[in-house]
Amino acid sequence: MKQKGLKRNNNVSDELTGIQFYYLVHGHCLLDGDSAFKSDTEAKAAYFEHKDALFAKQAQKEHDWDNPTFQDGSRPWSWWKWDPECPAEQRKQIAGNPVIPITTELSHGVPAKYQIQGEFSDIKFETEFDYLKRHNLLFDGELERVKEERTCSKCGKFDFDNITVNLEGIVICHNCRVGL
Repeated sequence: MKQKGLKRNNNVSDELTGIQFYYLVHGHCLLDGDSAFKSDTEAKAAYFEHKDALFAKQAQKEHDWDNPTFQDGSRPWSWWKWDPECPAEQRKQIAGNPVIPITTELSHGVPAKYQIQGEFSDIKFETEFDYLKRHNLLFDGELERVKEERTCSKCGKFDFDNITVNLEGIVICHNCRVGL
């Protein structure tokens, strides 16, 4: 699915600084807990003004601090926070004791604060990729790129979360890596 473009907002400058771009991708400033913007309203306006540029970075494989990127099958923090195409539904919990959200705020589709029912267990929610796929929110060609980038070269298994790319650029899943 190709997401709709939004109209340009003239309340924000044409260019983002590296730290502002980083903030829109990750939701924080790396060395400083403050926002890279004067207000949440300004950050939101910057997201909508620079949304196309932000998603263009997704295709880039090189990541550095002045040029933050995020991987196919995921979305930047600002998308989860403000984009009207992001469903209000939280990501499904797939493992662990049930959680009770303490707030309605979500962080990347997962309750920002929650209480665990019963004893602590490994809480796991569906991946961003599975959530986006379930809601038909993947971009054109994104599914194919994710499968190519996340399929083990050794056993052929697709795994979004538990893969490693070794120094030679070979994708290896957790099971094959443990067996080495």
